Amino acid sequence: MVLYNTIPVHKPGALLRGTNSTYEIHVGRSRNITVPYFDAEGVDMMTDGGTLFLKSKGAFIGPGHAGLITEKGADWFSCHFYDGTRRGMATLAILPLQWHTNGWPQIRYPS
Repeated sequence: MVLYNTIPVHKPGALLRGTNSTYEIHVGRSRNITVPYFDAEGVDMMTDGGTLFLKSKGAFIGPGHAGLITEKGADWFSCHFYDGTRRGMATLAILPLQWHTNGWPQIRYPS
């Protein structure tokens, strides 16, 4: 088994713009805690790599400020987003984090 360190990063986008935000979260991983980190295609994150992890979808707009939580053996992902159903109110999401068999994180969007 190969262990990886996985890191979420924000890609450039319109930040703090409420429902006009284009912020999204990308991930990369490394066998070492220090660089280099690579995306799923093998592109170094220092040279614009990053596998898309979470983006705007429906009323879930501009996710950012990623956090990882493990509680009682379950992994959770936290982030803020702008809630399109509440006039773009900044909202905290805590979502179940799962790991694909290939070792990459995956998330289910809130409904």
